[in-house]
Amino acid sequence: MQKVIHYLPNPNNRTSINCNKVTFITEDSKGNIWIATHSGGLNKYNKSSDSFTHYTTRNGLPNDVVFGVQEDDAQNLWISTLNGLAKFNPSNETFRIYDQSEGILHNQFNWRASFKDKTGKLYFGGLKGFIVFDPSAILIDSSKLPLAFTSFKVFDKEATLPQSLPATKEIVLQYFQNFFSIEYAALDMALPHKHKYSYMLEGVDKDWINSGTRTTAYYTDIDPGNYKFLVKTSNADNVWSDPISLSILIQPAWWMTWWFKVIIILGLIILAILIYKYRVAQLLKIERIRYNIASDLHDEIGSNLSSISVDGQMLMKSNSLTEYERELSSNISKTASLTLDAMRDIIWFINPRNDEGEDIIFKMKETAAKLLPGMEWSFTASDGIKFDLFSLEQRRNIFLIYKEALTNVVRHSKAAKCAINILNKTDEMNISVVDNGEGFDLKSVKENTGILSMMKRAEKINGKIKLESSIGKGTSVSLSVKPKQ
Repeated sequence: MQKVIHYLPNPNNRTSINCNKVTFITEDSKGNIWIATHSGGLNKYNKSSDSFTHYTTRNGLPNDVVFGVQEDDAQNLWISTLNGLAKFNPSNETFRIYDQSEGILHNQFNWRASFKDKTGKLYFGGLKGFIVFDPSAILIDSSKLPLAFTSFKVFDKEATLPQSLPATKEIVLQYFQNFFSIEYAALDMALPHKHKYSYMLEGVDKDWINSGTRTTAYYTDIDPGNYKFLVKTSNADNVWSDPISLSILIQPAWWMTWWFKVIIILGLIILAILIYKYRVAQLLKIERIRYNIASDLHDEIGSNLSSISVDGQMLMKSNSLTEYERELSSNISKTASLTLDAMRDIIWFINPRNDEGEDIIFKMKETAAKLLPGMEWSFTASDGIKFDLFSLEQRRNIFLIYKEALTNVVRHSKAAKCAINILNKTDEMNISVVDNGEGFDLKSVKENTGILSMMKRAEKINGKIKLESSIGKGTSVSLSVKPKQ
């Protein structure tokens, strides 16, 4: 059963026929169907896919109004249009255009005015009569056209060169001369309007750029560097010449040169070394000052406080003192003793010899043993605790908060057990002191000077105090603190 299919242009389908006005239909020797249209150029019908391939002025056709199509004995298609005669090679899909400059009577041909006789000659009718020719007798020009550079402009002004442009192998530009154009031309006056050009700037263009008959290449905002400009041309029979080249060097600004970058890098290295040496010198200076202060406090003030404490104890043994004087002597001795202990802690932290984490852990454990006699207590510290990441101020306040927490256990908790844990996390340290004493109401915290003191110290070093307690269930004091950046 035979059927008729109506094909219409579909703008949403690229493989549909592209024009609804057909001027000519023919079938070639390979069975391909070619459809000439009034404004869509030449269409090829693909039987296997029921689709169309389009050939228009974008592909090299001289005009999209096609009047006739004839196949020669070499299987080339000869196409008459509104603006010249074209020979189309279906194998490589290239066009060769013939016009009045090559002997055609007129560029405009007519409808249904094409024919091929038995000898292979082709006939095409136009406005001024018809032409007849033997396609096999038309020779292909296989010569390669000579080519030369004709102009080099920077910011649209002709560049000043030490010699003529054709003799120039390299052009040197400053970094700010990166907007330029290059003009070129085939050295052949025969059919110049049919010369085609293709160019490429190595380092910028990834592939050849087909410029058609345009003889100028434009480049803008090109980075400093070495480039090579290549251009080639083809004659009317699409025979391409060998490319000619022109080297272009765009020099970098002085602040972009390698030697300037080396100077900057060396300068930064020297500056870093000087800063490092200065900081080391300052740290050593501070360390010497800390050591001297610790020695002076120990030798002078510590010795004097020890003497006051001993003198107070000796005075208490005197039989000539009144009860009030004896109590006053006892208070003086106790105050001196407590002050001496506090002074020893300060001296211990000031002394740079005690900056290591293991020394501080030992000091904290020693303090627990001293403050918690007669009480069951445990001390746990995780491995790898790095007190050296904390500043001197942070280390001292951490210890004083810890000591105050132990003092509160001794004075107020009436506890039988106390657990001390020191944990080192990725970016912070956690210290907890937990007892099983009688606990207290958290609402009374504001009235407890010791707890308020711990909170103020924690705030001073960007730490946090977490206090948990209830009557009859003991107390937990936790400190979380991060090293200062």
